[in-house]
Amino acid sequence: MRKKILRFQLIIGMGFFSVVLGSVGSAWIFTQPASSRLPAWASLLIPRLWIVVVLPSVVFGMSRLVPLNRWRTALGAGLAGEAFLLLLMIVAPPPALTHSAQAWMIGVRLLTFVLGVILAGWVI
Repeated sequence: MRKKILRFQLIIGMGFFSVVLGSVGSAWIFTQPASSRLPAWASLLIPRLWIVVVLPSVVFGMSRLVPLNRWRTALGAGLAGEAFLLLLMIVAPPPALTHSAQAWMIGVRLLTFVLGVILAGWVI
């Protein structure tokens, strides 16, 4: 029982760590002088780097230290990170968007989530 609780905490921690590290990286990219010339699609994808790049990297590194269940770990860490971001959106809502922009954001969010979970599961 204790081992399951520790593994659960590890999976949740990997999701939170990926969000924080990805957010720091995204903020650094947006502070660079060339960021004003980024296309609109890149501005949508850069904040989602945490799940496509950082999460698989963190899961890969941790899987070399601790034996992890492939899909349970990837899905759990991805859901933990998304839940953290959704809670932040409740506390500090983003600016109002048009319906088409909201649809694009939901689509990008779902696509990157699925891609990130598949990549994280694949690297274990």
